[in-house]
Amino acid sequence: MTAISGNIETFLEGKGYRGIRPVDLAPHPAQRGLTCGFSALAYAMDCLYQGRGHGLVMEKPLPARTRMEYTPRPPKTETEREIRRKDAADGRFTSLRQFGKFNALTTVGSVFSADNLLRIAKEVQPGAFDGVVVKVADPDDFCTKLVAFLDRGIPVIVPYDNEDGEPAIKEGKAAHWVPVLGYFPLSADSGGIQLVYYNYGAFAHSSLAGFAASNFQLISNTIVICRKYQVFSLKGGHWIQTESDLIGDHELGDFKKNKLVPIAGVVRTNPEYNNPAALGSSSSSSSSSLPIVNHNGLIRQFVAVYRPDQAPSSSSPKPQLTSATAASPSTSSSASTGLLPALSTSAISLI
Repeated sequence: MTAISGNIETFLEGKGYRGIRPVDLAPHPAQRGLTCGFSALAYAMDCLYQGRGHGLVMEKPLPARTRMEYTPRPPKTETEREIRRKDAADGRFTSLRQFGKFNALTTVGSVFSADNLLRIAKEVQPGAFDGVVVKVADPDDFCTKLVAFLDRGIPVIVPYDNEDGEPAIKEGKAAHWVPVLGYFPLSADSGGIQLVYYNYGAFAHSSLAGFAASNFQLISNTIVICRKYQVFSLKGGHWIQTESDLIGDHELGDFKKNKLVPIAGVVRTNPEYNNPAALGSSSSSSSSSLPIVNHNGLIRQFVAVYRPDQAPSSSSPKPQLTSATAASPSTSSSASTGLLPALSTSAISLI
């Protein structure tokens, strides 16, 4: 992964970039808590919202979380909680995360299901966004289909194993979502086609081939225990509370420099099924309120989200992967499935 500093459009000029125009990072600070799917979806939806034509009336998309940045505050009263529950029952939500939790699509904020992430995009603001879960047959098919959506100005949300933002090979034990906005070509010796994406409040680029390889090894299925902590950081010689959130037991090593104070009684089980098909169709999780049927997993698929005016067309020609779009040129296998979107005027080229 290479971080992109400075103005993103200035960086992309002259690189042959194809994709959707990135939007300002200010409303999208670094991901807070276990919300990578919601953060990725929120950024992709904002790109689509800001890239709409002047004649298209849309409501501003919801943020990933109601409070994108932590600020100390007293707990909600029961009256406040009841008002919030009633608003949700009436279809009024303040964030994507609230919608996901209300509809039992997540327990703690993470989304280990491409189908569920798409459902959130389509239902949280009915009629505003549409999309498709794109199944892929092999890594070449992954590359072909992903590039085809980006060529039409449609962002894709890709699950992969993350290590410092870079695609990694960890069998799904570090699964993560990012919104991919576009791509630019480099020579094979320099890493091949580079995907441009938003991650933890910043832009970066990394190889398309790396993302494909990482996605195809998301095989682990586990249940993680998450507990709520007050997180304190040492600033100016004093311990200052900087967060209050759920943290997975497996993540505690990331907080060695912090002081953690557990909040008694707040414990959640989180099913992290990358490849639920391996568990068997009749299996269910006795220790989680989310049955496996709600989880189609992450392996061998990604999510494309678009506005209704960008709806796919089954008659659209399927582009071929060429040396301009892949590190190792190849055409997709005949097993490829899924619709490709019609050409959208949202796509930009910064030549």
